[in-house]
Amino acid sequence: MTVIQQPRVQAWIKDVCKLKTKIALPKTIIAVVGDTGAGKSSLMNALVGYADILPTSGMRACTAAVVEVVANKNNLFQADIEFLSEREWNDELNLLLNDLIGSDGKVKTKPDLQTTAGIAWLKVKAVYGMVANIKKLSSMKTVTRWLGKIKKISERDPKAFRAVIDRYVESTDTGDGNQFWPIVRQVRVYLPKCHILSSDAVLVDLPGIRDANAARDKIAKEYLKNSTAVWVVASIHRAVDDKTAKDLLGESFRRQLLMDGQYGSVAFICTKTDDIRPTEIIRALNLRDKCQPIEDEITRLQVEKSNKEAKIQEIEGILNELVVEMDEIKDEIQTLREGIADIEDGVEAGMDDDEGSEAIQNLQSVMDENKQTLRSKRQERKDQQNYCHQLQEQIIEIIEKIHSSQREIALISVQARNEYSKKQIRRDFKAGLKEMKRKAGVAQETSDEDEDDDSYMDCSTRADEDQIGSTADNLRVFTVSSTEHMKLTNKDICRKDGDAKVFDNTEDTQIPALREFVHEMTSMRRLQGTEKLIKRVGQFVLDMEGYIYDEGTEHKSTRATAMSIFRSHIMKLKEKCAPVLNTLSESIDDLFNKAIKNKMADGVLHAVGSAERIGANWGMKVNKQNRKDGGLPWATYKATVDRDGVFQSPTSGPIDFNEDLSEPMYNSITIVWDKVFSGTLWRALDACKTSILVVIRGFTIEIQQQLTGLDVGADRITRINQQHMTSATTKIGELMSLLKEYITERQRGVSRVVTPKVQESMLPSYDHCRGESGNGCFARMKGHMSKHISTSKYLMFDQASTELLKQLAILQEDILRHVQNICESLCEDMMTIYEPLWEAPDHIQKLRVAYSDSIQALMDDVKDLYEEANIEDPIKPRPPPSPPSETSAPPKSLPNSTCSSTMPLSSSGDLLITDSWFTSTVSEMPTF
Repeated sequence: MTVIQQPRVQAWIKDVCKLKTKIALPKTIIAVVGDTGAGKSSLMNALVGYADILPTSGMRACTAAVVEVVANKNNLFQADIEFLSEREWNDELNLLLNDLIGSDGKVKTKPDLQTTAGIAWLKVKAVYGMVANIKKLSSMKTVTRWLGKIKKISERDPKAFRAVIDRYVESTDTGDGNQFWPIVRQVRVYLPKCHILSSDAVLVDLPGIRDANAARDKIAKEYLKNSTAVWVVASIHRAVDDKTAKDLLGESFRRQLLMDGQYGSVAFICTKTDDIRPTEIIRALNLRDKCQPIEDEITRLQVEKSNKEAKIQEIEGILNELVVEMDEIKDEIQTLREGIADIEDGVEAGMDDDEGSEAIQNLQSVMDENKQTLRSKRQERKDQQNYCHQLQEQIIEIIEKIHSSQREIALISVQARNEYSKKQIRRDFKAGLKEMKRKAGVAQETSDEDEDDDSYMDCSTRADEDQIGSTADNLRVFTVSSTEHMKLTNKDICRKDGDAKVFDNTEDTQIPALREFVHEMTSMRRLQGTEKLIKRVGQFVLDMEGYIYDEGTEHKSTRATAMSIFRSHIMKLKEKCAPVLNTLSESIDDLFNKAIKNKMADGVLHAVGSAERIGANWGMKVNKQNRKDGGLPWATYKATVDRDGVFQSPTSGPIDFNEDLSEPMYNSITIVWDKVFSGTLWRALDACKTSILVVIRGFTIEIQQQLTGLDVGADRITRINQQHMTSATTKIGELMSLLKEYITERQRGVSRVVTPKVQESMLPSYDHCRGESGNGCFARMKGHMSKHISTSKYLMFDQASTELLKQLAILQEDILRHVQNICESLCEDMMTIYEPLWEAPDHIQKLRVAYSDSIQALMDDVKDLYEEANIEDPIKPRPPPSPPSETSAPPKSLPNSTCSSTMPLSSSGDLLITDSWFTSTVSEMPTF
């Protein structure tokens, strides 16, 4: 058997292949959410450093589709425009055409563009240029020929790229049709040389999580479920006034974040901080004392400016008088010249020469005096003009000082408002958390008093209060000005829109701080991923090194006995793991079937008691002053049932009948769900991990006692046991970490099953209401809806509860199966580590000869990695192996040393672990 055919080498080959599939570092997906007009696209443009790469508009909402922005590895600006499928668009088109039908059964030809019918009219006209029946529209393929396809865009120039992409994502409102934005499902933008995205950050602009189009809505919700962080973007004017942090885009959104374990991953971005009215802020935030000296200086400068302007007016009056006087002198000089000329003509005509000469001299003398006076007047005018110019320059300087002082006041106002907003948002955020816990407490109060109330079910403990305070205090809030940042960094924008008016430097806009925050997030995730990769590679190399440096066991009988002892103990180990799994199962059962199940039972009772009232509220009289306190108009009600209870209304906002009905159930389980999947379940898994390691430690003690009597060497057994414990501790830590990630992903899906199940129960009612038309249809729709809810509520909520508990039971089975697989994997690793005890020395010698140089080079490299990454080094120095015999040589097909990678370091000496480094390191492992 050749070296490469040995089972151990084949197993290593498989392990290397597995390592190669796990070298990618995690991406950081940032979901950017906010209401229309919040400035999300402008914010993302400022962050990526390209002024107009994403569509923005001061006139209308631009981004209807999800826009994902990632780094591009080449120098091109690229995009993938993914369109709806033909079925998805046809479904929406039918709904849009139904929206245009009034209660009288007639099609609205000129609907109010702010209504449901108006939005439908705009969308249909945007695509087709007209509104007609479905048959005629289906024959028009200019735009819809792209349905189900992906349009790829690639440009070298950002302006050219923007010009092309605008056609697909921005509404032009020309009325001619041939617009693509209504049929776009998703946009992926790839940007070159983008620093903020360079560390695997992905920015995702989510236009809404209740999109009127079901396909886009599903994509947005999926992104939100799988995101690493959530940024809530709001104009700073609305962030505090509208209690954005407390309401957090709706109670359902806030609740889902908590159940997803993402409440700690939320950040608030307040935009448009440059839009200020200093007088109002100074009064509201009591900044008078701070601003008064500056205002006094502005007043003094304005008085000085007025004085100088008055002086200029005075000088202008003097100059006007000088002009008049100079004109008079000029006229007089001209008269004198004419008089001299007349006398000279008279002398020629016979006048007495002496008399004429004397007259000329007298006139000349007067004229010279006038000329001298004119020169004096001209000099005086020049002096006055120079003085006026000096005053004008001084006024310009004063104006600049006034503007500088006004900007200083504006900056003080902005900074004060920013700080106030941050505190208020954290306060509101805390209030929102308390509100959810209060509602959970209200739901709890409706339950049976005799039911067990475990510590983790108490919603008002001091620990909860501390957790709320900690979460709110740690909330990251940024107050940014995208516009001012772009003006300070882009001359083209300054030429178009003018200079920055508030900020003098980019730091004050907080865009650089937000970029740094992104790098903090990505660096933390990459460091965690890098550490896992280092430990994974390091442990693999260490296990190989331990194998080939072992001397093997000489006697065949000893090898057979060692293998028999190991197999006997490994069976006992598996048996001892069973009680650990049982304990974990009981712990999970307590959490799922007691804590969550009991709360869900409370929620079902509360939902049953609230359902009819909730349904009646939808059909109440419309409150035009405050639509949230009233019911829905007929058109909105109809559009909602047409869409199976979910609709994004232009006037009433997001509507979800199914979610409204589910809310009492979620209110009951939200807090305990968060506690289970953010704390108690993790503690149960940690306890399980500890118990497994205790069992493994017992295994090593027992097997060492059994093997000591054999001729295998006590030091050798101790070394193998130490290597085994190190390997087991590393691997179980990694696998448990992966299991927690898996559970988090799964539980996010499980937590979302209630509302779809309620929707499923409501479908017959929606179908019936869709069929209503003609006079009195609204009353009949509301009557049927009320009747359906009344007769179906018990079964509806029971089925929803049963579905959630069923999914939890499946998750519990999956968790136990994963832990069982972890135990099996640890046992397989033990087989590898202890294998040299029943291997012949010549077998191991062949491996050592073939691969010792390569593995030693890798050992040195990995050791450097551990040191640079500040990870505890599990690699212990060992004595050099016995030299191979001279007759032995590595197979020609196997290299002596294939490891030539070097440690990647930054200019500051920091460790820079990259995917490429791991790829090269793993690929440079021994070529088996």
